[in-house]
Amino acid sequence: MARKRKKKTTTYNGPNAYKRYQTRLYTCLKKNKLGDSFAKFKSNELHYMFDMVPNILPAETCNKLLSKTELKKIQQNIRHKLLQEKLDIKGHNATVYDIVLMYSYGLGMQKVIARETGDRNNPEIQTFKELQGKLFTQFYSQYALLLTCVTLQLSNPTEKYISIKVRIAAIVKDNPVLDVVTELAGVNAQKSYVAINGNYRPIFQLGSPDFTIGYRWIKVCNTLLPTTHQTKHDSLSLHIQAHALRRLKERLNLLNTEALHYALWENTVKIKSILGYKQYLLLPFKLHTVKVGYMVMDVIEDKLICKTFLFITHNSTPEGDKLKQISGLGKHDISYWKIDRLSTFVNMPENQYPQLLELFNEAGLGELSELKNKAFDVETLQLANLDGLSEYISRGSNADQVQKQEFKQMLASCAV
Repeated sequence: MARKRKKKTTTYNGPNAYKRYQTRLYTCLKKNKLGDSFAKFKSNELHYMFDMVPNILPAETCNKLLSKTELKKIQQNIRHKLLQEKLDIKGHNATVYDIVLMYSYGLGMQKVIARETGDRNNPEIQTFKELQGKLFTQFYSQYALLLTCVTLQLSNPTEKYISIKVRIAAIVKDNPVLDVVTELAGVNAQKSYVAINGNYRPIFQLGSPDFTIGYRWIKVCNTLLPTTHQTKHDSLSLHIQAHALRRLKERLNLLNTEALHYALWENTVKIKSILGYKQYLLLPFKLHTVKVGYMVMDVIEDKLICKTFLFITHNSTPEGDKLKQISGLGKHDISYWKIDRLSTFVNMPENQYPQLLELFNEAGLGELSELKNKAFDVETLQLANLDGLSEYISRGSNADQVQKQEFKQMLASCAV
């Protein structure tokens, strides 16, 4: 007879874990109008359900580039997001751990149905097994989503990035519990030098977590460039000058460092279009889906380089040139009156300056008023773009196929 293995330390268990599990399960079921079904479970069935909860093992580091302090911070953030952060999951306000609880509920109901009907092949059992599969896929996707959010907060193109690998540990028939293993590693920033206007300038390569290979450097398809700027290369690596990072910090002055680096990632990880305007290449830059400016880009050999950041009111942007045309404001006027800062538009008392607002609307800057009641911390920016993050993860990882064979084996081995 197989020896029952000891419950491992996970992201959400600890002292009195079983009692807390029962409380959380009942609360979750009650929230989903299934509270009465809790009384159906016998003690041994509840223990089985608790034992079969997928184990999210504490994240591990694979190299010395990720310090113990950083790893601890990541682990704490993961735990908070798993247990506390409410997400809109298909119309339901739930935590990721709620999905785990419903997964264990499906296992328990299979036991209950088999006990009450005496039929291990009851069609309802198969229905709950199918539900398990859907819940696991949803759980994995949401876990990947929150893990990406947490690690991006510590990524910095001038210092280091964090790579992510998530896998399901080997499943054996006697112990068919899902162990979710998270491996993190630091990735050195890629710094190089290129000649710009006769001077060698430092540039930093931009990258992104990838659940299949850990980390990847962002590539931009050559065909996204205007025909006047296209090269012989199929794709171009993406880089940013230190000068552009300084301008981002200066002009998007309500964002702290973590939020700024996240916003940079969000606007560059899946570039869909690049605008050719006059002699410039402009990449629209958005916050809360509102365009606030442009990255000015240039092609050098096989590299696409973000040279600087222009706020949307600046000359050499479509909106900035129109503002200049209808108002007469020049480059130095824009800077002097500080209407090239995010804070100016967010903090502007609209009722005091109706004519100024009318001017901004005429120049195509009206959307900036939508940012007045927004927050610009990294958590808020990430929550505002969960759909985009989720799309990126599902496109870049094999969430639906992850360990599919082992998962089917696990379902089969959970014989009622």
